[in-house]
Amino acid sequence: MLERLFTKEFWNRALSRVIRTVVQGFIAATASCTLIGEVDWALIGSTSLLAALTSLAMSILWALPEEDAEKEHIQG
Repeated sequence: MLERLFTKEFWNRALSRVIRTVVQGFIAATASCTLIGEVDWALIGSTSLLAALTSLAMSILWALPEEDAEKEHIQG
């Protein structure tokens, strides 16, 4: 299981997932403000960073959904 952490493919998929998560969080937090002048950029930045760290931790601790789908495709 740990050997997957040392592959380039894992880190490419995990980084892609982190980027998507950060962008989704950024868009959601920014969209909740009615005017651009009301945006609390520090809050949005810290929320995006926390989302990135959480996504990376989940990728390391649990198999990525893409890996599970790939295993099923190979076995099925």
